[in-house]
Order: sequence, then C-alpha cells, then structure tokens
Amino acid sequence: MPGNEPSAEPTEDELISALASNNSGAVQSIISGGKCVDHFIVYKGKHFTPAMIACDLERTDLLIPLIEAKVDLDRQNSDGISALYLASYQGFFTIVELLIQAQVDVNLQTRDGRSSLFAASQYGHHQVAKLLIKAQADIDLAYCSPLYMAAQEGHCKVIESLVRAQAEVNLQTVIGSTPLYVASLEDRYQAVELLIKAQADVDLQDFDGFSPLYIASEQGYLKVVNSLIGGKADVNLQDSKGCSPIFAACQQGHYQVVESLLKAQADVTSANGAGKTPLDIASQNNHYQTVKLIIEFCIRNGIQGSYLKQGLRCAEEFENDRVVELFHAATSLDDSGINVEKQTHSDEELSQLLHLALSKSGFVQSRAVFQSSTADFLQDILFKRYHTDEYFVVGSFAEGWGNSLVTLDGRTDFDSDVDVMWLTHGKPFHLKDFCECADRSERTVEYCKGHILCSGFASNPARSYLGFNQRPTLDEVPAHRLCRYPPIAPLQPDRVAKSNIFPAVLQSIQRDVTSASSPCHIVHAAPPGKAGEQLRVSTSFLERRLLRNLSTLQGQMFVILKWLLKKAICHNGFRTYHAKTITFRMLEETPPDQWKSENLVNLTRRSLQILIDSVENACRSGYLDGRIMDHFFLSDAAVYLKDADPNSADSVRESLHQASSAAKDIVARLPELLIYFKDSLQPINDFGRFYFNPILILSLLPAHHSTLVSSATKCEYHEIYDVLLEAMRRLPAVDGNAESLMDLIDKLPDCARSARESVRAIIFLQLGKRDAAADILKSLKGFSVCRGIDWPAERSASEATVELVLQHLKSQDSVLKLCFRTNRRPSFPFRNKNIANVFPLVVKHYISLKYMNFEALLHALRMELGEPTDAITRDWIRDVAEREDADEQELVVAVERCEDLQLLRMLRRRSSKVLGDVPPWLEEKYKRFLN
Repeated sequence: MPGNEPSAEPTEDELISALASNNSGAVQSIISGGKCVDHFIVYKGKHFTPAMIACDLERTDLLIPLIEAKVDLDRQNSDGISALYLASYQGFFTIVELLIQAQVDVNLQTRDGRSSLFAASQYGHHQVAKLLIKAQADIDLAYCSPLYMAAQEGHCKVIESLVRAQAEVNLQTVIGSTPLYVASLEDRYQAVELLIKAQADVDLQDFDGFSPLYIASEQGYLKVVNSLIGGKADVNLQDSKGCSPIFAACQQGHYQVVESLLKAQADVTSANGAGKTPLDIASQNNHYQTVKLIIEFCIRNGIQGSYLKQGLRCAEEFENDRVVELFHAATSLDDSGINVEKQTHSDEELSQLLHLALSKSGFVQSRAVFQSSTADFLQDILFKRYHTDEYFVVGSFAEGWGNSLVTLDGRTDFDSDVDVMWLTHGKPFHLKDFCECADRSERTVEYCKGHILCSGFASNPARSYLGFNQRPTLDEVPAHRLCRYPPIAPLQPDRVAKSNIFPAVLQSIQRDVTSASSPCHIVHAAPPGKAGEQLRVSTSFLERRLLRNLSTLQGQMFVILKWLLKKAICHNGFRTYHAKTITFRMLEETPPDQWKSENLVNLTRRSLQILIDSVENACRSGYLDGRIMDHFFLSDAAVYLKDADPNSADSVRESLHQASSAAKDIVARLPELLIYFKDSLQPINDFGRFYFNPILILSLLPAHHSTLVSSATKCEYHEIYDVLLEAMRRLPAVDGNAESLMDLIDKLPDCARSARESVRAIIFLQLGKRDAAADILKSLKGFSVCRGIDWPAERSASEATVELVLQHLKSQDSVLKLCFRTNRRPSFPFRNKNIANVFPLVVKHYISLKYMNFEALLHALRMELGEPTDAITRDWIRDVAEREDADEQELVVAVERCEDLQLLRMLRRRSSKVLGDVPPWLEEKYKRFLN
C-alpha cells in the first residue's frame, strides 16, 4: 500500500552498484542470498524494490529470479507506484506478461488513482493494454478512465481495444467531460472519428455547457469540427452563457471554422446571454478575416440592416480601424467579395519590405541564437531537476526560428508548442547491418527506409499538454535510444562535393552524429498504414544543428515558408516538417551569393516550386502511401502528406491532387499573401525585450524521477519551481504548518523575491496578522521586477550564451509566474470577490491546473490592506493596459484599482483581447464611470 516503505531503510550500496553496472550475476547472487529482496532501496532518487527496478530497466533476467523467490510483486511506494505500473507506462510487453503470469494485482492504483491500464492507455502501448484488458483490468475507472486518456492522447489502437471490450464511451469526469470532449479539446480528429463510430454522444456537454463541437470551434480545430459536423453534432448548441460554436470560433478569429459552421447552417445571428452576436464579438476583437467572411455571407443571404450596424458599432467602440473599413467597403460588395484596395510591388520592392518588417519583428540571426540559448538553459534545468540526462529540448523553440510567426521575442504562438524529448529507460535498440557495438542486446532490429521494424508502440510521437494565454503548449516526445544513425545523406561524399552548405556546418553535423549530447533515437511514428509496426529514426538533433546555423535571410525565408504552409494554404496535409525539408534543400542547392534581401520573394517562390514539383512527381510516380518528397537526412526515407490514408488509393490520389492545387494557388497569390503576412508581424520594442519564464514550462512535465529540494539555506534556480509548488500545496492547511512553510519559502533566492514575499504575506493574512503582512509590502515599496531580458539589435550572436541567461535571471526578480497542478485550490483571504475568484486562477478546461502571477498578487495584497492608489500603482495599471502579454490576474487587479476613465477604457479594450470578451463586472464599472 502507498506509504508502506520503511522510513529508515538503509540504502543497499552493494545491490545498487550491481544494478548500476548491469551485473546480472552479482544481482542474482545478492537475491539468492536473501538480501533486500523485499526492501525499498533508494534508486535514482526514488524508493523502489528490486522487482520495481528490474521492471524499470526492462531486465527479465533480474525479474525472473525475483518471481521465483516469491517476492511481493504488488508492493507500492509512497506514490503508489508498483512494478506493473512501471512496466505498463513504458510499454515493456514481456515484463508485463511475466508479471501477469505471476498473478499480480492488475487493478492496483497510484496515489492519484491511476491504474496500469490507464498508464498503458496514456502512452499508447496498445499491446500492453490488450494484455491488461485480457487479464480483467478495470476498463471504466471513474476518476482516471483509460478510454478518456487514450482519447486525450489520440491513441487509436488503444481506443479500438477498449471499445471492443465495451468500455463506456460516454463516461464523464468530475467536470462532466467525456472521451469525445477531450479528444476534441486536444485536436485528436482520428480519435474523434473512432468515438463517433462507437456511438459516442456528440452533443453531451460538460458542466459548463461546453460541447465537443463548441470546444473544437473555440480552439480552431478544423478537421475535428468537420468530423463532428459529419457526426450530426448540433451546430447551434449553446453553453451555459448562451454562446454557440460559431460564437466561440468568431471570438478567437478562426475564420475557416466559421466557414464550415456557416455551411452547416449555423445561426450567425443568434446572440448570447449578453446580447452579442458572432459578428459583434469578431468585430470587437479585431478579427479581420472572420468579419470579412461574415459580412459577405450576410449580404449574400439578405442579412443586413441592424445586424451589420451593431457589428460596426462594436468595431468603432474598440477602435479597430481596419475592421471599420470593412463595414464601409461592404457597400461595394460584388460576387467576388468585399473590394479592398490591393497594393502592388515588384518582387524586389516586396522583398525589401518583408526583410525590413521581419527584422523589426526580431527575425534576425542574433535573436534566433538567443532563443536557442534559452532552450539550452531550459534543458540544463531539466538535467539538474530530474538528476538525469534523459530530457532534451527540441523543435522550433530550440532551433531558434519559427516558434512564433509574428515576432521573435521568446514567446510561442498559441498554435505552436515547446517540444521536450524524453529518452525512456531501457536498453538501446541496435541496427542490424549497421551496428558496431561490442555488447549487443536482444534488441537488434531491422532498418527499413528511415524506420525500424518494431511492433507494439502507438504511432503518436508526442503527448500534448495544452497551453493558454500565459503558457505555451508543451509536447512531451517519448523516444528510445538507437545505437547509431543510418548513413546521413548530406554527409556522403557525392552530396558534400556539390553542397552549398558551409563546410563548418557540415562538420558540426558530423560531430552530432557521434555525440552523446545529441543521441540518436527513435520516436513513436510510422509511415501511413504501418502504425504499431514501425518506429521512426529521428534526426531532430541534426535538424536543430542546421537551423541554428541559418543566416538572417535564410531564417526569414524559413519563417515565411512555415507561415504559408500553416496559415495560408488551403490544404491541411502540409506541416512544419515540409517547410524544414524544403529549407534544407534550398540551403544545399542555393549559392551563397543569391542569399540577398532583394531576393527574398524569389527564394520563397523557388521553395514553393520545390513543393509543387515534389507533389506532382508523387502523382506521376503513382505513390499511393502519401509520400511527397525525399527525406533530407536519410536518403532512403520519405516525407509524407499528413494523414494520408494508404487504405484508399483514390483518397490518396485526390489528396495529392488537392495538395498540388493548393500549392499552385499559393504561388499565384504570393504577393497578396506576403503583404498580409508583413502586416501581421509585430515589431519588438526599442529594448528588444525577450520573454522567457522556464518556471512556467516546468509545470507541464511529469516528475519521472525525484525532484527533491536540497537542504541548503537557499535553493538553486532549478529548485525554485519545486519549492513554490510545495508551498502552494501546503497553503490550504497553513494553520498547522505555518512555521515549516515559512522555512520552506525562506529557501527562495532574491530572483524569486516577489513570489517569496507575497506568499509570506498571504500566510500572515491567513493567520490574522495583517500588520505583519503590511510590513512586508512596505519593504517592497518601489521594488521593480523583471519581465524579460532586453536584447537590443546591436547585441551580437556571440554574446547569446546560456551563462548570460542564467546570470540575468538570477540577478533580477524574474520568477513572477507559476503554473501548478493541485486538486485542492488554495483559498486566499481577499474580501474583494473578483480578486478572490482569480487567485489562484483555475485554467479553463483544466480544473486541476492553477496559475499565479506574483507581481499581480502583491498589488492585490496592497489593495486588500487598504493602501491608496499612488503614482507607482498608476504606472503599473497603465503598463497592464498597454502590454499585450497582460494576463487575467493583472487585468482584474488593475481594473479594481483603476480610478481613471481613460485608463479604464484602455483596460476594457485589453480585457476583450486577452479574455475574448469584457467581463460583466468590468462593464458595470465602466458604465458607472461614464455616468
């Protein structure tokens, strides 16, 4: 049972040494001698039994003698982790099979209610899941439903197994969400299709009235929306506030979703409980394309008059000038749509305009290098926090370019993410015919066209943790070590001889091929139709190396290409990897003297032609598996059209044809689209502010290993999150542990001063010591915080180092925000209802996820203790009203403290942009000020 490990059990150095050295003979000798067979020992910072360690290492040779010795295989540590749970979440089929044969309890649960079947479902290990189902594992755990988790992660084979086992497809969580709901929330359209086919209720709402269609529309997931519409979802079903799916899509500016809903006969004129229509909210929030689409629809369908006038009033009230122009231009509407004047430029002129706009928005080499340095700093924190080198920051966040397509300032676009690769435990795979390892295990596998032949794993390369306004989405990418890379194509002599990539860059790629710091690995992805049979060899570290060496012009071309494929193309079969592959080819094929700012449009056009030629060649060649171009790094591998269905030749042909047409359309409209892209860019400020908060990102990652805080007087930077997390969890019971809680937060260094002192003040308030809380706030009067790292244009790439990032964060009060998971929300003693409702903030759609802004908390505490609004507070309120990254807690406190009509009007506009609409209580205050 949880908590049953002996508190004073000594570490068995002899056994640990044998385990660490993989000396199975020594381990078996110790076991046969009766030593430690049922003891908990400290291994990798956790209390594990030898059986648990054998399972964690996937060592059947160690597990079998333990089974024969009749050890208690069901022992759980204080987290409720058992041997079966460890093997299940890592997908170790043989280990799970051995444990089931040994008659372990398949329904043991962890401290937070998770079963082994839940863990297998969560990570998509469908063969393990089938074993557990056959062994009578509970398929309908109410709190942690395996089907719910499989749907959330999009593990279709697990879903199929659970549905066949008659799992309840409409089982609701404590907040009323269902497997179909969470699949819709996480953009798992194939899971959505499976659940609809399994007769899931497409209109079952959660306790806030959100339906699967509503949530998919709000998030902008076009394929999920279309699937739900095809499943006969009610397109006009309203939530508890009277908002329909089309209202939600208009609120966020998802115009393609709006178009689909209009075709499905969604009512565009229906108002919510506050009397606002979809057109009103789109106009208020300055969503140009959405407003244009609705105006054209309304005029074609005879919906004019007061409906359009009300939308115009919303645009005028919130000073959205471009949208106002749309309403005025509606009088000249013809069959082709609203006539908006088009700008014309030569390719060279447009190139220079684009280059200038991109540079002003931070898309230059020195800032891309700095972005990469912040990723390296985050990776270093992960190494130290988890006491392991198993975590690696990869993807666009680490590559320097493309994590945002509007500005390069450290922030990640809402529809982008931070990728963290986790190298799972267990022995590495060895490539047959390529492996030169002296010690080969039984994990020798066949290599086939960029993949290894290995069954039992879901084809789902990442587990997503949804972001929100203040925190990016994070993809955790489970991976397995591979002993070496197959031959790397651009390093082959015939390619090197013709390559335009600088020799120094190719040499650094060659070093990465053999470097332990850039390990070769495989991810849970397979070619179309091969899910569960193959795993893909990843070249993410080699891609990262090449992208980190892009010049300013090369990086700008890549960003443009990525924007065109993600935002402009009318086909969702293209993805970021296509933009990468094309960029790599352009680097190899384009002479250095052609990388000039006046050639930017022409370089982009040539890139798109590579895409068109590749797709058309696939059509001519009769590829029916969806491949459209060769992999850049693996010569025998291919890059595929997203979601191609190899089971239907006609479907693949049609998809390829549509992809080709969509790419040609982009080329035909390229100047128009590039002007739109240029206008969407957001210039950085004069200081070149760079935003980076690693503490927020840490909350997304599970603690696979111990994250114990040291006993030192002050904690290290990588320990700050865990100290704050523990403090937040203890706050609800502060009466009984105030002294220990004070000791805990005393560990926080001055770079977390706002967090430390605001929590200290909260403790005093909860204890009724208001004077002591007031004294803390007085000590912070005039104290400034750091919201980012200034990186002006004159800074060079050579200055962008991990050490610089660390020194800046440690020398400033930089730990201002925190995300943390807890099922018990701390209750802060605020008398103001609106402020009490947002501290801590419960993240929408994720009831266990809480958010804190400690600077805003300090201002809220000053209000609570009756401090008057002074010049410093007024400056802070104005700053909140003007900042694009202001969050809900800042806005609520700023509005409550605001005593100036002009500032209140600014906060009202900012609230609409941040929150999607103006809260009723803010509207009431605004009207009182007007009167």
